Formats: sequence, C-alpha cells, structure tokens
Amino acid sequence: MLKWRIGPFARSAENEDFLRTQRQWCERMHREGQNRFFADPAWETPKGRLAKLIMIDQFQRSVYRGTPLAYANDAAAASLSREICEDDRELSDYNVIERLWIYMPLSHAEDLKTQEFSIEKIARWSVDLVAEAPPRRRRINQFVSWSLNKAFIEHSEALLLFGRFPHRNAIMLRSHRGGEPRYLTDTLRPLWSFTQPPDPDYFALLGALHRMEEGLEEDRVTREALARLLHAAGLSPEDPASPMDVFDLAGGDAAPYPILFRHLRLPEHARTFDALRRMPLTADLAKTVKGLLLKDGDLAWPPRSAKHSLEPAIDVAALSRLVRGGETPTETADSIPDSGGTMDDVSPSLTVWRWLRLILKCSGSARC
Repeated sequence: MLKWRIGPFARSAENEDFLRTQRQWCERMHREGQNRFFADPAWETPKGRLAKLIMIDQFQRSVYRGTPLAYANDAAAASLSREICEDDRELSDYNVIERLWIYMPLSHAEDLKTQEFSIEKIARWSVDLVAEAPPRRRRINQFVSWSLNKAFIEHSEALLLFGRFPHRNAIMLRSHRGGEPRYLTDTLRPLWSFTQPPDPDYFALLGALHRMEEGLEEDRVTREALARLLHAAGLSPEDPASPMDVFDLAGGDAAPYPILFRHLRLPEHARTFDALRRMPLTADLAKTVKGLLLKDGDLAWPPRSAKHSLEPAIDVAALSRLVRGGETPTETADSIPDSGGTMDDVSPSLTVWRWLRLILKCSGSARC
C-alpha cells in the first residue's frame, strides 16, 4: 500500500525506483503506440489483462500526474475492467488482491452507471477481503476494507451530485459549474481528490505555444508552432535530437498538445525540455501559474501537501485566460450539460454524507 500510495498513511510515500520503472514502461508505450505495444497475445491472458489494466490506469496517473494524460485512458480502462468482470469471471481468474486492481478503474470513470457497478463490486470485495483474513490480520483487513469502500462511495457521490469530478476541472481547463466550488472548499473534501495537483510546466508550455501561434488548436499543435517555440529557446528544429519527431508518431503535420508534452518528457528530450522551461516566456508563465495554484506563491513546487498548500477551488477562468492569452474556459465536448442546479439543491444529500463520514471516522474512538 505504501508503494502504491494508498491509504491515509501513504500519502507522502513515493517509491522512486518503482516510479522510474513505471515511467520506462509508459515511455515505451508512447514510442510504440498502444496497438503495437499490446500486440503480444500474452496481454490477453488473465495475468496479461490485469497488467494492461494497471498500466493504462495506475501507471499513467503516477507518471503524468497533474496533466490530462493522467486521465487519458480512463474510459478504455473502465471498459476493459467491465469486460474482465463479465459473468463474474474475475472471481475465478484473480485472487482478492488482484481483484482490487480490476475494480479500481471503475471508480475513475466519469460515468454514473460505471460508478454504480463499482459500488456493487467493491462491496462484495470488502466482504471477501475480511472473510479471507486470518485472525491476526482481521482488524487490518477491516480497516483496509472500510477505507476503500469509503473512497469508492466518495467517487460515486461526486458523480451523483455533479456528473463529473470537480477536482479535475483545473487540469482539464473546464469551468466550474454550480455547487462545484463549494464542494472543493468543503472541509470534508476527500483526500484522494488532492493527489493530482495541476502541473505548472504543462500549462506554462501550453501558454507559450499559444503565444507562438494565434488561434492555436490544442488538439492540433502544428509543426510551425513547435518550431517557433524551439527557435525562441535558442534550439534548432532541424537538430537530429529535436522533438519534431513527435509528428512522425502522430502521423501528420499536427499533434495533440498532451501527446507533445508526453514526448518532451522522454529522456532523450530532457535537455530540450529544460531549455524550454528556462526560457523567460515559459519561466514567467510557470511562476504566474504557481501563483494561481498555491495559497502562498513563494512555496516550492511540488508542494509537500496539496491539501494544505493548494487553493482548493482553483480559479479556472484566470488559469485559462493566462494559458490561452485572454480566452475564457470552455466545456470539453464530452462534458455533461449543467442542469442549472446549485449546491443548495443537493445539500441535504451532502449533509447526510457528512454525518455518515463523521460517524465512520469516530467509530471506535472514546473521544466520540
């Protein structure tokens, strides 16, 4: 649990060797493309499907923390998870620990039906986890069971109230809707919602590209825009080590910005990435982005505690104007239309959850 950073005692733990391994696998998948990377029939065995699920769901979150890349495979991972669970096949093919990683992607999906399915699965898993525990480990397994049930319910609660995860709004540059700022600033906001603080470098480089090409389309960054950015940093687009080869991977003269950012993070482009970060335009943008994200703009990045250091409800409108050079944030194409409601419309439900959380938190404590 420490290695995977799960649980209230693991939030500050990070296994650098394991993270390095995850990064190497993600980089290989980037270079080869998912179709080629997962072409080996071994990926279709029970263990192979489990490994694939962990890669596209968990590895992405660790390696590309704070960027839209962390969520890029959520729909595919949830779909694969449901396939594995068809006719309860996961009960015969996987042990109880492996099943947790089968169910985890279900809780990440911004889809209410998938969330309902996740609650059904984690509830059954929790019973099995405790039932299989030897007497000396029963209390530990009960605690793990309670913690994960609580987290899955909190994910589903957010989808029930808002149709999406409000804590992702800043990373996705989508404007807050009715009630979401209040949810984000609530003192009982779930801990897991602080584990993806927006990456200032991601937004600073995007802002620099917007200033290189007027009317830049973020899903189609052109060769010309990237070449101008490289020139501005004193780099040559014609250099054999130039990241211009991203367009070969993309198969055209344009590439989505998240793919470009992922390409720049490859080890062979480390010097280019550092040069782009140090150029005055990008450095100034990064400093301003940090000022929007942090309660104290002078704090070092990344913050030791996102919960205590970051603004809980980040000003997405200001962030979008900064990045896009004056534009206002827009909803993503697949976002759920606003029903026009406010947090007041759902506050009775949220109040029930607050009381439930307090009761669970205090259970077994003499002070309560």
